[in-house]
Amino acid sequence: MSLSILNLNDEGYYTIVCQNGHQTNTIIWQPKYELLFELGMNAIADGYLREGVTAFASSLERFRETCFRFILHLADVDHSFVDESWKRNFVRWSERQYGGFHAVWLVTIKGAPKTITPKQTELRNKVVHQGYIPTLAETKSYGEAAAHEIEENFRTLVATYGSKVDEFLRHEFSGRAMMKNVDISTLSIPTIIGTRLQSQNSIEFDDWIEKIRKDRVIFDWPKP
Repeated sequence: MSLSILNLNDEGYYTIVCQNGHQTNTIIWQPKYELLFELGMNAIADGYLREGVTAFASSLERFRETCFRFILHLADVDHSFVDESWKRNFVRWSERQYGGFHAVWLVTIKGAPKTITPKQTELRNKVVHQGYIPTLAETKSYGEAAAHEIEENFRTLVATYGSKVDEFLRHEFSGRAMMKNVDISTLSIPTIIGTRLQSQNSIEFDDWIEKIRKDRVIFDWPKP
């Protein structure tokens, strides 16, 4: 059996042709914020600390967007209207994204969401806007804070809305598949966020980074 190794892409859709010419169309059955966070973990494993922080920051933004869309979905706001509003008023401005997420959360959950601290936001801004090169400790600290925000808020959504969260995510994935108008298989990949959410025991960053490095040896990855 041959192993196909592909780079992640933005739409999460992959066409694989095996050595016998058979084609498989596959989508990754996981939210984008999980995959972005995993890219951050891989960046740390490679020693690219700035890229680790930017990937974690992007993961946070996409998680907040997912919460924003989910809550408006529950309020029966038309999906096309949410898309247009996001593109027009939020997509280019991180502060607006945070504000929109925070506002809809307060209205529906009746409490403040878990968020990273202003000091951690300052680190993100220094890295993104000032070219600051963070230390390993700073990068892991920021990543841990971002992971806690995602995990705690996700668990709050599940505790509040139950299976509606999973139904919403599945609807999003199904929509991507239907747009291709072909038979599609699904695939999940191991991520630290997904594994933490499925486990009662928190997995340490250092342990996951070591796992990434071992997997690369086992699967002889990356390849040119």
